[in-house]
Amino acid sequence: MDIRTFAELTTPDERSLRFTPLGLATGRKLSPENAAKFQQRSIAAADLAPAVPEGTRSSFERLCTHMECAATTPLPWPTI
Repeated sequence: MDIRTFAELTTPDERSLRFTPLGLATGRKLSPENAAKFQQRSIAAADLAPAVPEGTRSSFERLCTHMECAATTPLPWPTI
């Protein structure tokens, strides 16, 4: 495993900035802050099917807790 710098760990992947509330944007991208909000709210809205194994369910819930997926405020119109 490569040890990366804090800057590398906090720099968003350019591809993730292209996923917007309106779908995949090819000519524009979200700001890193709005991309993070959008992704967190997208994950928070996901409901796992009853057939999902408990280990996977626990990992998903841990990820949601880590990402603070409990955000319930409406997503502002994205700054592109």
